[in-house]
Amino acid sequence: MMKVSVVIPTYKPGNYLQNCLQSLENQTLSKDQYEVIVVLNGCADPWKQQVEEWLSECTMSSVFIHTETPGVCHARNMGIEQAQGEYLVFVDDDDWVSENFLQGMLGHASSDTVVTSSVIGYRDATGEYLADYYLARKFDRICMGGGKTSINQGRSFLSSSCFKLIPRSVISTRRFNPRYKLGEDALFMAELTDRISFVEMSEPDAVYYRRLRDGSASHTMGRTAFPRLLWNAVSLSGSYMKVYLRKPFRYNCAFFATRIMAGFTKRLFCYN
Repeated sequence: MMKVSVVIPTYKPGNYLQNCLQSLENQTLSKDQYEVIVVLNGCADPWKQQVEEWLSECTMSSVFIHTETPGVCHARNMGIEQAQGEYLVFVDDDDWVSENFLQGMLGHASSDTVVTSSVIGYRDATGEYLADYYLARKFDRICMGGGKTSINQGRSFLSSSCFKLIPRSVISTRRFNPRYKLGEDALFMAELTDRISFVEMSEPDAVYYRRLRDGSASHTMGRTAFPRLLWNAVSLSGSYMKVYLRKPFRYNCAFFATRIMAGFTKRLFCYN
């Protein structure tokens, strides 16, 4: 059985995607242990042919899917449906990973644990690597404490579906909610916590490089769409409550409370 399926959603991809694919091609994990699934959502031309050419240059197992339906949630959901791996990894198309990324996480895998890599920020405008990126600092602190932590203590890593190894059995039939364009990652990860006991740190040399772009939607929306951000936070709160109330004895109440509070804080202040 395939061990790891890497799902990459992409929309009108530039050369960033080629760099991402090359980093996955260079993995130390044996090529027969992982596959890469690229889901192009939205317009096909001229990007479809370019993505196919990039994948043809790789020796790793790969699957290419095109869908006219836009949206990262829809693309990720299609990737989940296609995935053959025992574990899933989500990677954004403008990010990239270290050579030991997959193997370094797989060595810590278990059925009730989400394994997370370290995350180093890369400021696209200046070419600066942010070694003191807050997730990297959090990763180092947890490693010094043994490398494994509770859902509450590891909640910073559960705000995103990227840079982590997630058991397919934990995901099961759960999918990303296409209703949201902001906060969908955290909502998806929160829904998985009924089957997660721990968040475990990977090997230190398993690194996810997150590209920080000042012009991205998350950095600009708050300056022009405050009412929409407020409604997003309110709506997300309702979705969190629906998830929690379906299994109130399986989910952690404190964790969901912090997710709701973080949703308001991030939407109302961080993007201004």
